[in-house]
Amino acid sequence: MSPGELEGDNVSKPAPTREADRIDILDVLRGIGVLGILAVNAAAFAYPVEAYFNPLNSPFPFEGLSAEVWRVVHVFFEQKFITLFSMLFGVSLFLVGGERDDLERSTLLRWRLFWLALIGIGHGTVIWYGDILLAYAVAGFVVSFARSWSAGRLLVCGVILYLAGAAIEAGAYALFTVVPLPPEELARMSEDIGWRLTPAEIQETIAAFGGTFDQSLRANFNVWLEVVWLLFWPKTYGLMMIGLGLYKVGYLRGKAPAWVHAILVIVGACMLALMNQGATQAMAAGFPMIESLGPWRLALASGALFATLGYASALMLLHAAVGTSGLWALAATGRMAFTNYLTQSLIMTAIFYGGRGLGLFGQLDLTELAVVVIGVWALQLLWSPLWLSVFSMGPLEWIWRCLTYRRFLPIGRSQPAA
Repeated sequence: MSPGELEGDNVSKPAPTREADRIDILDVLRGIGVLGILAVNAAAFAYPVEAYFNPLNSPFPFEGLSAEVWRVVHVFFEQKFITLFSMLFGVSLFLVGGERDDLERSTLLRWRLFWLALIGIGHGTVIWYGDILLAYAVAGFVVSFARSWSAGRLLVCGVILYLAGAAIEAGAYALFTVVPLPPEELARMSEDIGWRLTPAEIQETIAAFGGTFDQSLRANFNVWLEVVWLLFWPKTYGLMMIGLGLYKVGYLRGKAPAWVHAILVIVGACMLALMNQGATQAMAAGFPMIESLGPWRLALASGALFATLGYASALMLLHAAVGTSGLWALAATGRMAFTNYLTQSLIMTAIFYGGRGLGLFGQLDLTELAVVVIGVWALQLLWSPLWLSVFSMGPLEWIWRCLTYRRFLPIGRSQPAA
């Protein structure tokens, strides 16, 4: 049986997905990944984009329970679940496209990435500027040429690209250490890059995103133009290679021994402790620009991979103990990850953007925002199993597959043989 058949996403046969054909742990990991991403993205839905990097750019005081909510998200969620999602996307390139010499599946993979890019452009420009789908489509096309590489080659090249991305993230610190700037120059630079917005600038952004439909649409599009350069961020390419390399050595197929998982859980916990220390220092110092973009950012950017592997190993150990049935809600959420990711954007922009629903942009503090996130989690954990009890895949997964094959495909669950 080929890897694609094991995954249940083998595009060489359009029959509805069969549960026995899937690697269940990948669904579980996708489920936790898509839910964890929302915890981090929530601030970008509800506040100016600058608050994503510096919580002092929120319209609310950074103190008390709100500060602790930020700490929890920063330490336990930020960069961990997008790291996991990126690695799993790298695996899907091989499960869908097979080896490079498989021309039929290679063609279908290219169509799949083409439609993903178009969907990503629509998502980013019209719904929410923080879209990751276009970046995945572009990176996926590039990395697909390496999908037949050996596990070792994928891991080495992936780690190099990953560390290069982490170094770029923290490059400002090294630059300013070599060429220190006077305080007034740092203040001007901080203002230029939006590290610390003025109250008037925060209110101006709130008025734009929380205004009419036309105003929020224009504001979203303008920010999308500013962040679309992330298409070329080397970490994304590196993580896809690392994910596929880990799949080929058996780790992401649940084949690693328990002691490997135990070591990774311990290493991941140590990384989280270091990140918590950095968060404590940042909070006490008031988020100075250079340190926040330098050593603290480097610790987060480089350590996120190890923390993510710790999470993945912990989940694999749990899956081995309770089975897929014990984690079915999470696995179902992962099987519908594409639908759930886009649904999160629709729900959150309906709550926060003006002209689309409630228009609460900049109106909820971090504790209230956490309640919204938990509510969306509960909704997706409930509706995903219910949907899959009737259909073989999520509605947007079905549309994406029909576009890939360029014909109508069934979505109903296959009936067991008599």
